[in-house]
Formats: sequence, structure tokens, C-alpha cells
Amino acid sequence: MSYVFISYRREDSAKSASQIYEHLVQRLGQKSIFKSVDTIELDVDLRHCPSISVVGQCDVLLVLIGRKWLQIEDANGQRWLDVPTNCVRLELETALNRSNVRVIPVLLENAEMPTKQDLPASLQSLVDCQCIHVPDAQDLQKDMECIFAAIQPSFEPADASDKTQAAQTWFKRAVAAQNNGELKAAIISYDKAIQLNPNYAPAYSNRGVAKSCLGDKPGMLADYDKAIQLNPNYAGAYSNRGLAKANLGDLKGAIADYTQAIRLKPDAVAYSNRGLAKASLGDKQGAIADYTQAIQLKPNYAAAYNNCGLVKSGAGEKQQAIVDYDQAIRLNPNYAIAYNNRGAAKAGLGDKQGAIADYTQAIQLNPNCADAYIGRAFSRYALGDKKNAMLDRQKAMELFKQQGNIERYNLVASNLKGIGKVNNNSSMRRR
Repeated sequence: MSYVFISYRREDSAKSASQIYEHLVQRLGQKSIFKSVDTIELDVDLRHCPSISVVGQCDVLLVLIGRKWLQIEDANGQRWLDVPTNCVRLELETALNRSNVRVIPVLLENAEMPTKQDLPASLQSLVDCQCIHVPDAQDLQKDMECIFAAIQPSFEPADASDKTQAAQTWFKRAVAAQNNGELKAAIISYDKAIQLNPNYAPAYSNRGVAKSCLGDKPGMLADYDKAIQLNPNYAGAYSNRGLAKANLGDLKGAIADYTQAIRLKPDAVAYSNRGLAKASLGDKQGAIADYTQAIQLKPNYAAAYNNCGLVKSGAGEKQQAIVDYDQAIRLNPNYAIAYNNRGAAKAGLGDKQGAIADYTQAIQLNPNCADAYIGRAFSRYALGDKKNAMLDRQKAMELFKQQGNIERYNLVASNLKGIGKVNNNSSMRRR
């Protein structure tokens, strides 16, 4: 039998604790639900805190966190969190130290998740737990479904079909957390999905993406490898691994993975990413062919038009590049990079006024676009507007310094003619 323990502070969330308790009892039965004994004095001896032994036997511990949760103090002005013998603190410590207990923070009425600096060392792992938001503690009905969904996998039967269903529930929770930027919480949920279904290839692939965003390079590659091992026809895993290899500098390996992804399932993103890898290796015609194919599959793919324009511009086909930039901007009028790149192409064709107009638009859309300031400075200087050219140059240097791009900073600082060299190094986009 599975159990749920509700940990709360009476001064902070007593009413919500009672409501959540009643809802859970109705759904899961009274024998499955326990509540914290927070009426015991703050300095109570551990031997008189019976809830501790109960916590160790539970599968889930819900931590109810209201807006007062962090600040509650005892009669001596000491926070309950800082009292080592406090019963509620001991409950949390016990749960966080048990691998069999899943801790779920429930943030009530727009309370914020505590930071590690807010908590004693023994409770800091609470920050890594996936939380549930309950914005209106007065009307819990709709939010209880989220709580039930989070708890339900711990109550699954042991047969294989139910485990598969439970794994899917964890997978959906992980995807939701990942989409919200809660990457550590997503990885924990993917871990659970994989534990329930070790052959869950999409869980491995998605977990690899989350690990990539957190900088875990060995972990991401291992997950992509496992996803492909489980499903050799998984185009998405090949595409993800190709992107990982490209970011690690293995462009040939990336191209091989993109090619396999395309063979299995032709996709505009895979073609575009392969085009970027080919362009980086100097295969301009191959890159243009891939971008063209990406655009055929996805006619509204602004980034593919922009990247194709960059390759054409680098190959000396600046007029054709401008046609691609025009299309990218038509599809995405807020595409600052495309305005910048079109400005560079116009400047290369001698249209300095047109270039200045495009650089200015890029700056309006993205005031931190140092390349646009460099390009505009170069065009202004060529037209004799040295005063404003030097102002743009100075702004570009400030931005490069702020962004940690010392190489470009030094190049611009050396002389004004270096501006043109820097401006040719424009940005491409993957995905």
C-alpha cells in the first residue's frame, strides 16, 4: 500500500492542509494519508515526534509552502527552519534523505520556491524537487487534479501495463516541466519514467536535451546513444545527437547524424542544421542545397532563408543573398539578425545608405547587436560621417566587452578598417 504525508506549518497553511487532506482522503482513502504534527513545541525532543517514523514509510511527502513559510519564528525570534529539533524540519530532512520518498513542494497563493540560501544545508535539496503551483488556495478543486496527477504514479499497481501507463504520466510531467524551464525537475521525472519503462526511447532523448541545456555533455550524448540503441529508427534522437555533436565541434559526426535523421524522416530542421554544419566546413553549395530543401519542406522557415543568405553572401552572391534576407524579414519582421545581414550585403554592393537603414533597424530591434553598430559605423565612415561612425564604433566596443568577446573588441579597437572584417562574421541559427 502507498502513503502520502502532508507537511505544513499551522501558522502558514493550516486551512489549505485540511482541504488537501480531505480531497486526498476522498480519492485515496483515509489510511493512505497522514498530516504533519506541527502542534508540538519547537524545541521538542526527537523521541516525542512520532511523525518522523511515519515519513520514512511514505511514498510521497507534500510540502505545503505559503507566503509565511520561510519567516515563521518561535518565541525567541528564531526561525523554525533554523531549529534542528523542530518536528516539521525533521520530517523534511527524513524525506529528503530517503530515496524511496518523493518530495513535492506545493506553492500556495503565489508563494515562491525557496532558494538554497534560504534553507539550512540539510534542506537545500528541496530546491531541486519539482513543485506544484496552487495560485488560489481558497478554491482547490481545479488544482487538486494537478496534485492527484503528481501523486498517482506512486499508487500504481505492479503489472507491466500499469507501469507503462505510469511511465507515460511521468513523461508528460517531465515535458511540462521542461517547457517551463524547470530542467532539473524534468530530469527527475524522466528518471522516474525510465525507471518504470527502461525501454522508453523518447524519455532518453528528451532527457538528453535537458542535460544539454544544463551543460552535461557526457550525459546528453549517453542519453542520445541509448535512445538510438533502443530505437534505431528514431529520427528525432539522431537529429538531437547531431546538434549535440555540432555544438561540441564534431561537424562531420553531426552531418552523419543529420543525414540518418533525414533518411528516416525528412525534416526541415535537420536539413537546416546539416546546412549549417556543411557551411562551417566550407561546403557552400552543399549548404545552399540543404537550406533550399529545408525551405521546400517548410516555406515559412525564416531562419533557413537567413542562413542561406549568409552562405550566398560569403560566396559572393550578394544580390541573391539579399533576396533571401528579404524573405526572412517578410516572414519575421522582428528578425534583427536578418536586418543586420542584409545591411552587410548591401554595404558589400556599395549601397551604404540602404545598409545604414538596415543596421539601424537591427539596432532598434536588438540594442545589444554589436555587429550592427560595427556595420553602421563602417558605412557611415565610408560616406564621410566620421563623427557618428566613431560613436557607433565606441558602442560596439562597449557591447563586445560586456559580452566577453575580447577578440572582436581588440579588432575594433585597433583601427576603424577592422570594422568591416568584424561585420562579416554574422550569426547563423540552428533549429
